[in-house]
This record gives sequence, structure tokens and C-alpha cells, in this order.
Amino acid sequence: MSKKNLSNLARILFTILLAIYAFHKSGLFDLGGQKKFFELLKNVRINYLIISILLAFVLNYSSAIKWNMLLKSRGMAVKLWRIYAFYNIGKFFNLILPTSLGGDVVRIFQLGKFTGRKHTAAASVIVERFTGLIVLMLMTFFAVIINFKIFNQIWLSIALLAGSLFLGTII
Repeated sequence: MSKKNLSNLARILFTILLAIYAFHKSGLFDLGGQKKFFELLKNVRINYLIISILLAFVLNYSSAIKWNMLLKSRGMAVKLWRIYAFYNIGKFFNLILPTSLGGDVVRIFQLGKFTGRKHTAAASVIVERFTGLIVLMLMTFFAVIINFKIFNQIWLSIALLAGSLFLGTII
């Protein structure tokens, strides 16, 4: 068996083991957990589910476009579908790893391996995350201003804005 096939087999087995562990922890292997799960599924509104899936696709695709534009500005011509694939691989690792930085490391590794320009790959991911942070902080700022009646206490508004700035420096 080749090294690549062995690596793929290890990844598949690891994924299966993680899925089994997640199902076990969620109670899907016992009858009570299965009943709760199917009861939950009965109450799902299909139109909201479809809209949320479409929104997730659009948001991930727009983030991939943004990342691709950053790469093009640095002279890295990578097809958008590949950037989208790297982005989704990173999102997957963000779900299973304890921090949200794990997916970024995977994105840097994948893009650096593909292009051979690891430093540019790292810089592009950092700048892409930073632009997302700026947008998030602007959205928080405008949400507080628009909904000032909800946040009618000035100290609460200042605390929300300061908190978003503080979190922004950490992220």
C-alpha cells in the first residue's frame, strides 16, 4: 500500500472514530437518545433549514472570494474552487479542534504546500481573518447605534463596543 493510500485510510478511520465518539457522547446509541433526536427532527422547519444551508454556502463562498482576492494581490494565482476547498477544510478543523485557530493552521499548511509560498499563505490567512474582524466590529458598532433603545444605558453601549474591540485584539 502506498504512503498516500495509507494516509487517506488513516484519515478515513480517524473521521469514523470521531463520528462514533460524537454519536456516543450525544446519546444516539441508546434508545432514549434516539427518541429525543427524532423528536427534534420532527420539529425542524424545512424552509429554515434550507435557508440556513444556503446562507452557509454563500458566506463561505464569499469568504473564499475575499481570500482569493488577497492572494491575487500578492501574485498567487490559485483557482477559486481550490481556495473554497481549503476554506471548507479549515472550517471543518475549526469544528473538531478546541480552538478556532486550528482551521487557520490547516489552511496555511494546505495553501503553502500547494503553492510553495508558506509565508505568503500565512500572511493571507492572517489578513483575511483581520478583515473579518473589522467587519464584525463595524457590525457591532452599527447594531448598538441602531438599537440604542435596547442598549439605552450608555455604560452598556460603551461596554459592548469596548468588549468587541478587546476581543478583536485577541482574535
